[in-house]
Amino acid sequence: MGEVLGRPVQYTPVTPDALHTILTGTGVDSPNADFLVALDRSIATGVLSKV
Repeated sequence: MGEVLGRPVQYTPVTPDALHTILTGTGVDSPNADFLVALDRSIATGVLSKV
């Protein structure tokens, strides 16, 4: 991604609670933030890695 953008991209891991706070702080309602946090958790644990 950095190559496409032409600048370095920094990865900053966040906890599920922090992600929920970030999402709701940017206007995502709590139920959708819950869904996105659960989706992120599933991706992180490999649940969605099987096709």
